[in-house]
Amino acid sequence: MKFQVSLLYQGGRACGTSCLKALGKVNKRGIPMNAVILTLFLGQVSLITNFISPDKVFIWLTSIAGFITLLGWFGSYLSHYKFRKWLVKNGGSVDKLKFRMRTYPIPIILCLFALITIAIYTAYSPDTRFSFYIGVPMLILYFIVSTYLHKKGKINDPSYKPFLDAQ
Repeated sequence: MKFQVSLLYQGGRACGTSCLKALGKVNKRGIPMNAVILTLFLGQVSLITNFISPDKVFIWLTSIAGFITLLGWFGSYLSHYKFRKWLVKNGGSVDKLKFRMRTYPIPIILCLFALITIAIYTAYSPDTRFSFYIGVPMLILYFIVSTYLHKKGKINDPSYKPFLDAQ
C-alpha cells in the first residue's frame, strides 16, 4: 500500500510541476488534484487491462516502467550536469549551491556512462529488449506531443532565474 501511495504522490507532483498547465492547478491544500485524478485513472486502466490479457500486460507494464526508470535517471543526471554548466556560463557559482559536489563532474559522467552501458545491455539482451520496442516509440510520441503542446503554450516553462538571484 505504501508503494502505491508513493507512486500516486510522485505522479501527482510530477504532473503538477512540469506537465500541462491544467494538471498543475492546485487546490487550496496545495494538491494538484487533476494530476492525481489522471494518475489514478491510468492506474485503473492498467488494472482493467490486466484482466483482459494478464501475461502480456505484465510484460508491457514492466517494460515501460523499466525504460522510463532508465530514462528518468539519465535525464536527472544529464540535467544536473547541464544545469551546473549553465549556472557557471551565466555568472553563477556552483560553490554557492546548497548541494555541493566536490568532485563534479566525475560522478555525473560515471553515472551517465553506467546508464548508457545498462541501456546497451538492455537493448542487446533478448530477455530485456522488449522494453526498447515499447519505450522508444513512447519516447518519440512523448517528444512529439510535448513539442506540440509547448508551442501552443500549454506547458509550463521552468525558470532558472532564482538560482542566479540567490547568489
